[in-house]
Amino acid sequence: MPAASPEQLVQAVADAIAESGYVGTLASPAHRNPRRFIITGQNAPAALTVYALTLTFGGRPSLRNEYRIQMTAVRSPLEIARDGPTILDWLRTQN
Repeated sequence: MPAASPEQLVQAVADAIAESGYVGTLASPAHRNPRRFIITGQNAPAALTVYALTLTFGGRPSLRNEYRIQMTAVRSPLEIARDGPTILDWLRTQN
């Protein structure tokens, strides 16, 4: 399956932030990992660093529940932000 677009990944993170009762403003390019959001709301961290990646079917018919995170656009080890939380998030593509 194709990877989710950068816009889909950013929207998924923004939706999750909004569902939590906060406002998240993207403060980095949508196509670059990690993505940085400025968070506003009561008791919110000032910044949130998000590695937003695609979760796809693993490809082996014998393992129908196997999924993989496509980390083609990031280098290991992932950097952890010093000025707020860092999370790894994924968007599952359809099989």
